[in-house]
Amino acid sequence: MYAGLFGCSSNVADMVATGFRIYAVTFLVMGYDVINSMYFTSCGDAKSSALISALRGIVLLLAFTFIFPAIFGMNGVWMATPCTEILTAIVSVFLLRNQKERLKKAGQQAFFITLVLGIVLTIACLTVGPYLPTWLNGDVSIRNDASIYFMIVSAPFLFRTALTIFGCALQGVSDMKSPMIINS
Repeated sequence: MYAGLFGCSSNVADMVATGFRIYAVTFLVMGYDVINSMYFTSCGDAKSSALISALRGIVLLLAFTFIFPAIFGMNGVWMATPCTEILTAIVSVFLLRNQKERLKKAGQQAFFITLVLGIVLTIACLTVGPYLPTWLNGDVSIRNDASIYFMIVSAPFLFRTALTIFGCALQGVSDMKSPMIINS
């Protein structure tokens, strides 16, 4: 059908029809590979993005284009791109898995640091709170209120510390969007 638009013979039209059925598989995987490449670029992981692009556009495509026709004939030409995309998708899955492990490890470390540092700062502030107005030579009439105010302000230190440390952890794994959302 498609070959008929260009005035090709029936042999060429049959070859194109068969080839297009093989090549059509590519459309299912191609978008996945392109999105993964863009994802890694947006996360600042240029190596993974470049690897996906190089595999899709040069390395695997050229290798399969030379190898498959020798093995499968004309169908091998049509099979080169789908096989390239499928193998690149498999590599992408492993790259994404590594990214998840990195995020998980950073999250665990950030949680531990937040917990320890937040608890220490909260206890320190709550302990110092009653004495701070006296140390700062505050008026005797407001020392009690100032002490209570300082303790109220210090109580959510754990949560403020968590926001800061989680934001930094996300920046450390090259996720620049989430800290802006968390800290806003």
